[in-house]
Amino acid sequence: MTDVTDVVPVETTEQKALRLKAEGNQKYSAKEYDDAIALYTQAIVAHPRCEFYGNRAAAYIATNKFTDALADCLTALEMDDTFRKAYIRGVKCYTELQQLDDAQQLAQRGLEKFKNDKDLKQGYDRVNIIRNKLQRIEQKLTSISLKYDAMYESHLNDTQSPQSSSSSSSSTPTKGDGDGDEDMKEKSSEEEKSSMPPAIAHKLNEQEQREIDIAISMIDSLLRSDLSQSVALKATKIRALLIKQDCEGALSAATNTLRFNKDNIQVTKLRAIALFRNGSTDSAIKHLQQILRKDPDNKEIKKLFKLFKSIGRAKVAANDAFKSNDLALALTRYTECMAFDRSNHKFNCILYANRSAVWLKQKEWQNAYDDASVAIELDETYVKAYGRRLQALYGLDRYDEAVGDAERALALDPSSDDLKLQLREAKIQLKRSKKKDYYKILGVDKDATETEIKKGFRKMAMIYHPDKFASGSDDEQKNAEEKFKEIGEAYEVLKDPKLKQRYDSGVDPDQLKSGGCGGMPGGGVDISHIFDLLGGMNGGGHGHGHGGMPGGFPFSSGQQRPGQSYTFRFG
Repeated sequence: MTDVTDVVPVETTEQKALRLKAEGNQKYSAKEYDDAIALYTQAIVAHPRCEFYGNRAAAYIATNKFTDALADCLTALEMDDTFRKAYIRGVKCYTELQQLDDAQQLAQRGLEKFKNDKDLKQGYDRVNIIRNKLQRIEQKLTSISLKYDAMYESHLNDTQSPQSSSSSSSSTPTKGDGDGDEDMKEKSSEEEKSSMPPAIAHKLNEQEQREIDIAISMIDSLLRSDLSQSVALKATKIRALLIKQDCEGALSAATNTLRFNKDNIQVTKLRAIALFRNGSTDSAIKHLQQILRKDPDNKEIKKLFKLFKSIGRAKVAANDAFKSNDLALALTRYTECMAFDRSNHKFNCILYANRSAVWLKQKEWQNAYDDASVAIELDETYVKAYGRRLQALYGLDRYDEAVGDAERALALDPSSDDLKLQLREAKIQLKRSKKKDYYKILGVDKDATETEIKKGFRKMAMIYHPDKFASGSDDEQKNAEEKFKEIGEAYEVLKDPKLKQRYDSGVDPDQLKSGGCGGMPGGGVDISHIFDLLGGMNGGGHGHGHGGMPGGFPFSSGQQRPGQSYTFRFG
């Protein structure tokens, strides 16, 4: 016979559920929300009650799982429409999810049950405050977004690409056309205009910058307090960051949002735009393809896909033209690329810097400087643009400014050996600019070849040959002779690899060597040696005149005996 004291009372399902709820409450108080959710779930399975759903909803809210929490609140209200906490928590969930109409409707239902309930009234009024803030945010962003085309509005509505438009508008005059000359002039004028940079459309003024910053601040405040799970508001923030040209911030925000909303088309599209603006064209296109697989008839995404592909092809074509040294075509292609996406600072910064490189190859120093300056204005951290502008400044003989650009570039990347070398070279060029510029004297570039240096010497020697000034005034003859000596001095240095290397490294011309062959810097120039240089170059030498150019020039050095003259030939 069993002792009655040994009988363990059987726990009913309701008692079990209450025990599990109590354990869940302890976990909730300890902020161990996942464990609390598991215990509340067991309680619901054992014996469903509205308060169990209400408690689990509170734990879901604590872990930002507002969709799950809302489902529990609505279930609790189906079980008991007088469960006050379910109304309060349900209003919060709807609000956090930015389902504002639903939030107010639920609050109104609650107020019908609980007249003048402070919490429900506050929830209802809070929705109105949020609505007003959202309206202000949207007004600020919409006006600026449309003004600056930050979301490609005009591109998506344009049926013709800039490149095809420019191609179709060009015309070639027909032979025999009486207006052919005028047509050619117009065409030349159009080509000249095509090389000019289009205005950058997206440049926020101070007032607009403040408006954007206020909008982003308001968005962050709402996301922290009332609308933490609002995908729509997070998408609005991404738009704001794109308008602000904070492309990296936009990409980061889009990536975080998409992590928990993988199928959201709007966020996927915005991440594609952010990827494209950060230079990841292939990844951007893949995102658009992902959308089109799910929604093949999405016209907006189709247009955006076509636009991104067109921009990518146009940039590749421009780069290919530059690499193949077709500079005229490269200029045209880079200019066409700019028209595709005028509001993208990062993209256009690279294009302007690339076009500056084309101008540099053409020795169009001012155009190169202007394009590099625009690139720097668009992105002050783009190191390559400083290098391009520095080269243009060399061509413009503005060496002080070149040193400044070299210093700014190095400040952006202090550990770069290349930028340190660039600054050193800029200082050498500045120092040299204050002394004799042998390259300039011979009319050649600083990277001139040996052949180009010889040609420059011959050309400048012909121009300033003293015999050409024989009938001139004493001052003209003196100036020509000094210039002629300077030309010989320059050639003597630049034709000698060792002297040229020392000169290029910044050694003062007067310190290159003392005296030496022909009387080099530091020892004066023997003018007859210049004729030896010219004669040795062309097979000529001392002799009698042959009647002047082009056969030869008789020259009296001032040191020869009466009747003696020197003749040298330019082939």
